[in-house]
Amino acid sequence: MKLAVQEQLLPGRTLQEKFAFAMDAELGGIGVMTPASWGQFSRRLPPFEPPRTPEEDREVLAEALGILGEHAQRNGVLIMLEPLNRYENHMVNTLAEAVSYCAMDSIRVVGDTYHMNIEEDDPCRSLIEAAPYIAHIQISESNRNQPGTGHLDWSAQLATLDAVGYDGYLALECRLRGDPEIVLPQTAAFVRKYL
Repeated sequence: MKLAVQEQLLPGRTLQEKFAFAMDAELGGIGVMTPASWGQFSRRLPPFEPPRTPEEDREVLAEALGILGEHAQRNGVLIMLEPLNRYENHMVNTLAEAVSYCAMDSIRVVGDTYHMNIEEDDPCRSLIEAAPYIAHIQISESNRNQPGTGHLDWSAQLATLDAVGYDGYLALECRLRGDPEIVLPQTAAFVRKYL
């Protein structure tokens, strides 16, 4: 789902997202997770000229989130904005940037340990500062493999989530290094020792 879209496409695109929110609510889901998808092209590949400036992209994103946020709120679901690292998206890269778009209760953020490892100066401090807005956490290692195969400080990050009162799910979003039948139970045991 793309939240920030070209102005002339906004009415048609929002209809699709509104349907997704209604279906999510009907199925008992908590919301729809999305990056600020308009930024999927790279501003660094000449001769491509983006249709808008970064500031204009942010205005379009804020406008779309306002429209969709109202509809999500009416359906009792959330829009969960996921910051992606700068190599994947130019729009929203940090938790603080995502929080800046949380203009209504129906807009919240997703913390992803992989992207945070790249973009956050201090992931634990970022989690503390974004805590009131965090709706979901995705976990993977610094190398995008399962926790325990890289250099992330799981003790500190999971202790921080506990300290701020995060009681939601930790969703494993990673590649698996090894046989899933062996690796998945090992990964669960690894994460549990820090909970």
